[in-house]
This record gives sequence, C-alpha cells and structure tokens, in this order.
Amino acid sequence: MKNFFISMAIVLLAMVSQAQTTYTATFSFSGLTLGTTSAPDNNTYTKVSLTGAEGQISEAGEPELPTHTLQLMIPFNKAVTSITCSNVVTQNHQISYRVYPAESYDSIFPVFTAPKVAIYNSNSVYPAQPVTACNPWRYGVESHIPIQNS
Repeated sequence: MKNFFISMAIVLLAMVSQAQTTYTATFSFSGLTLGTTSAPDNNTYTKVSLTGAEGQISEAGEPELPTHTLQLMIPFNKAVTSITCSNVVTQNHQISYRVYPAESYDSIFPVFTAPKVAIYNSNSVYPAQPVTACNPWRYGVESHIPIQNS
C-alpha cells in the first residue's frame, strides 16, 4: 500500500428536477507535503498533509489522508436524480514508508491504531474511489449532499 492518490480537480453534474446543473470545484496540489514520523508500534510512517484540506479520512486504522468535502445545497421541492463526477485529476506518489494510520480516540485523546492489514498489505491504490457522494441530509427545508474527495 505504498501507492496512494489525492484527487484535486472534480466536475460534478447533478440532475435536479429535469434541469441539469453543473458545479466545478478545483483544488491545488501545491500545498501537498510528505513527512515521516515514528509511531508507538516502532515503525516509521509517512504523514500526508495538504494546505487547505479541512479533514482527514478518519476510519481508525485506514491511511490518514487529507480530504475536502463540498456541500451541495439542493433547493426546496427539488430532487437529485443522479450525480456524476468527471474529469477527476489524480497524482500517484511513491513513498518509502506506509501512510500513517488514522487514530481512534479514548474519550478526547488520540490513540494509535494498528494499520488495517487488508488495506496495508494490498497492492491496490487507496482509496479505490477518489471522489464519493456521501449520505444526503436535511437542515430545515434545505437538502445537502456532501461530496468528499481524498
């Protein structure tokens, strides 16, 4: 699992009540940094950070990668029939050490979590899908569809 990619440019097409709406989001690789750190399991890991990223993949034991989340607000009385992500640009990076695994939390403090074997022993690129549409949610009369890229 020494290959990983980060998607930074996406085009989203949403079909909203018979009308097609296009949303374009662009992100830059210029703030990408790769550093090394030692962990409690006595291994050295690569820490990945990206200027402007507001989150990280946070499933304990999975590679801790920076993420951007877009919130698409859907007007009242409108429905999304499909979302298409196209023109996704990715970069592959060869690294010397595995990516640091996301930690779990003991009340409020982070606790080192061993890497998930199925992911870290795989030769597949992680994550398999660089852009995902998350579960929609409502706030009052507004519908929101989070789109996350990592």
